[in-house]
Amino acid sequence: MYMPRLKPKLNSVIFSSVDFAGEELSRLSLTFIYEARTARTTRARRAARMGSSTARAAQSLWWLLRLYWFLLELSVLLLAVSRLLWWALRPTWAAWSTRPTRPSTSLKDISLSQMNSCK
Repeated sequence: MYMPRLKPKLNSVIFSSVDFAGEELSRLSLTFIYEARTARTTRARRAARMGSSTARAAQSLWWLLRLYWFLLELSVLLLAVSRLLWWALRPTWAAWSTRPTRPSTSLKDISLSQMNSCK
């Protein structure tokens, strides 16, 4: 940095303060860079140890999809079992549901011709 109109002593003070400020600035910037790198590596280690949030979200979504698929297969299986039981027990249920509550033929239902044929 060139300052032609300043006195030499003042010029040296300014240059030394500028140099000191530059050194301090470079020391601070190096410290900042080191801390940023350390923080980044610490975050990377922590993320590798516990997994990143995206990876955890993807894993949670994967398990939710597996749970959904399992419940879907379970419901289809239960539907198939119920249909199989319905098909296997259908004659029994039909017999239970059509069981007569009274005799099938009563005296009112027998016609005169049937009575005459019984003689």
